[in-house]
Amino acid sequence: MVKSSFLFAWEQYKSWLISPRILLAVYITIFINENITKKMLAICTEVGYKINLAEPLALIFSKSIYTVIIPIVFIALMTDFPRTEGSVFYVYRMSRKSWVLGELLFAAASSLTYVISLVLGTLLYCAGKCDLSNTWSDFTTKLYLDYPDIYAQSTSLAVESSVYTQGKPLEVILHSMALIFLYTMILSLVIMLFKLLNRGEIGIISAVAITLFGLATDSGASKVMWAFPITHTVFGWHYDRFFRAQNFTILGSYIYLAALLVALVILNFIVSKKVRFS
Repeated sequence: MVKSSFLFAWEQYKSWLISPRILLAVYITIFINENITKKMLAICTEVGYKINLAEPLALIFSKSIYTVIIPIVFIALMTDFPRTEGSVFYVYRMSRKSWVLGELLFAAASSLTYVISLVLGTLLYCAGKCDLSNTWSDFTTKLYLDYPDIYAQSTSLAVESSVYTQGKPLEVILHSMALIFLYTMILSLVIMLFKLLNRGEIGIISAVAITLFGLATDSGASKVMWAFPITHTVFGWHYDRFFRAQNFTILGSYIYLAALLVALVILNFIVSKKVRFS
């Protein structure tokens, strides 16, 4: 069962990687880094600072606009997931459970690839221009003091205090990557669930709606926000911007997202038993 599921997932994954749609991941990586990393590096050149590799990523993963764009692009990459048309042959050979497991493995591989591609793209932009230290640079901690005029013109490039006062750069990035991975997995399984119910369009709309409604405000102080899974992906929103108070625990976010993921996995297995494949 497991071997056939892995082989099925691998075939799906290879097809996904060579599909024209995968270029969206490339475009979004370039777009984000042109607007964030390139500008941060330009300021560093001007004032003589040097940022570390994690700081552009910390900013990317904490900005509201990119918190929306990143999952929306992923949804676009997964619009035909899973392919139920023509799956009767696989189900006949593998069993329904093996087919669902294969699709889950494919979703996990796709989510992980997407998150890693964003990180690697940013690292390429920083190659040879950033430090490898695990401490926040002067760009983050002193720019507003040393060069207030430059800071005032580039506040959109500033990592929020709720991020850099609550964790080291590597810690922030690893948590962000893991939480975004869990969230993109949740989106995949929402899409899959509705596709199995023969309501694929509703699945896509639901995934987009979950993302947009969760960002009605970018203040972690709003308790309503924590009902939406996307809120849990932003490290800085777990802490107050001005005080050291915690709005929600990181561990709590992992538990919440993992519980949603498990529930969706179970639902997909249950619904798959009633699906008539073509």
